[in-house]
Amino acid sequence: MVAKDATLCSFEIEANSTVYIFGGDAFPEERFIEWNFVASDKALIEKAKKDWQGNKFPNVPTETVRIPLPEPKRFGG
Repeated sequence: MVAKDATLCSFEIEANSTVYIFGGDAFPEERFIEWNFVASDKALIEKAKKDWQGNKFPNVPTETVRIPLPEPKRFGG
């Protein structure tokens, strides 16, 4: 989440929760986000999606199930 005005967002957490807050100057170039992929070049995201579907990413330690790439959501008719 990005908010320049602290009054635009709020959240509640359970006791003993851990929260990590990162901040700093905005990136000079636009960022694109799709599922777990973030890049400043949409072509890199497309490559990452193909690599994920082709099992080219290493397995996550201790995980036994590989999560498939979600289908794109379609809005409207």
